[in-house]
Amino acid sequence: MNIAAVKRAGIYNRENVLMENPDVILVATMGTSTKAAENEKKKWLDFGALKAAKNKEVHVLDPEIVCSPTPVTFVSALSVFFEFIHPEYEEHL
Repeated sequence: MNIAAVKRAGIYNRENVLMENPDVILVATMGTSTKAAENEKKKWLDFGALKAAKNKEVHVLDPEIVCSPTPVTFVSALSVFFEFIHPEYEEHL
């Protein structure tokens, strides 16, 4: 379930995420540098009580695929999301 599905704006602050306590967190930042995304991942992993942090389910996504999808990369982006959310189906992809 997407914890931000009911949000009308694209802003979802850290407190909202902590209250929802998701199983998986996917981090994507604009630009080609993954340094900002890796720093954000580290911040999430510091919340030891958070399910995603506890289970090491905080993942950095490739911004080239997920931040500016094209018809060609859209399916690739969906596959990436799916693999992180449902790793048990990895052999079927």
